[in-house]
Amino acid sequence: MNIFITGSNGFVGTNPKFRFKEIKEGKDNTRKIKNNDIYEFNKNTDLVLLEEYCKNTDFVSHLAGVNRSKKNEGFERNFTSVLLATLKKYKNPSYFLSSSKQATLKGRFKNSEYEFSKLNGQELLFNYSKESGNKVLVYRLPNLFGKWCKPNYNSVIAAWCYNIAHDLPIVIIDENK
Repeated sequence: MNIFITGSNGFVGTNPKFRFKEIKEGKDNTRKIKNNDIYEFNKNTDLVLLEEYCKNTDFVSHLAGVNRSKKNEGFERNFTSVLLATLKKYKNPSYFLSSSKQATLKGRFKNSEYEFSKLNGQELLFNYSKESGNKVLVYRLPNLFGKWCKPNYNSVIAAWCYNIAHDLPIVIIDENK
């Protein structure tokens, strides 16, 4: 099975990328992905490769997104549209989308571009599923914490751990959130 991971250098995408590589290389004794490729796509990947990856993939793990943008780019919707249009040319692979809990909170985060991009990306994928009959899985991953968390950026736990380790105060701005 050829696996295509978008957002492969992001916080969420980095984890499955390395896990799939471990399985492929036989570092996981329970299974091995033989004679297959893992296609990595991130914001620095040449867009020309999108065509090749879509043509040869069996499973897409769509994890790309911009969680902090200086301008309202609509990245998630735009890239998801291009990705789905390219996939439709070839075949309908199994599909997975990681989304954000913000996509279900409807305005709690002041209708941020990130919230809208996740909602719109999901809508595009659900429509794709209806048109193609292909299964789309959406996972809303709340309160993520892990190996590549950045303090004061994408994880309150990482920020608190950093602050505790450096004898800095722990600040809670709005305890209702």
